[in-house]
Amino acid sequence: MIRKAYIAMLISALFISLLSVQPAIALKPSLTLKYKLEFRAEATGIFAMIEGLPGSEGPPSVVAFGEEGEAKLDGDAIVSQTGSGYYFDFPAKIKMDGEIKGEMDIEFVDGGPVTNGRYKVELEFWDLESAGGMFSPDEDDEDVLLVLAEMTLPQPPEVACLGYKLELENVESDEELKTSGEGYLLVAGLIEMGEAGKHEALIMIIEIEGELFTIVFSEQPEFESIVEVEVKLDV
Repeated sequence: MIRKAYIAMLISALFISLLSVQPAIALKPSLTLKYKLEFRAEATGIFAMIEGLPGSEGPPSVVAFGEEGEAKLDGDAIVSQTGSGYYFDFPAKIKMDGEIKGEMDIEFVDGGPVTNGRYKVELEFWDLESAGGMFSPDEDDEDVLLVLAEMTLPQPPEVACLGYKLELENVESDEELKTSGEGYLLVAGLIEMGEAGKHEALIMIIEIEGELFTIVFSEQPEFESIVEVEVKLDV
């Protein structure tokens, strides 16, 4: 079993890298042409839910851990091209929906303990009118997509770009937990992590009853965490 501290450290590195890189490339488009861009992404493998947002002050608390899961999303967007290989608009005309399925061992919810157990998880999500997007088609098939409601990420986003519905079912007691709310970020693809190189990841931030949680699919081969993330962009 992979140690949760290792997963948390990886999540922190991914998120810090994302925050540091994004403002540098989110330049105002110099072209007025609009393009319709279709996209889809899939992630399979180990995934985790952490309490709050990853940061630099030690690893965050892993509240749920899934050894096997899958995430899928698809949609299209009307965006501008920067001239540097990036397409984006904030907000953009985006049509998107997706889902995350799997089983999770849950230890904490909303900052407090609940009955430990394994739950089936089904999370459906879709874009809100505030959603913007940045899309980076790569000639080497390493496409990256990012959906949020603000152009830059100098700090964690504060404007929701996603709506979601979450259902949890205890596999032993059939107890069900259902909730819905909003999300603040979705990123998928091969993400640059500085000296650590690139890692495949799918990251999503949602709010549950006023508290932020981060859902992450991410690979870390040295800890035997193999996650496959595929993103396809078609202009």
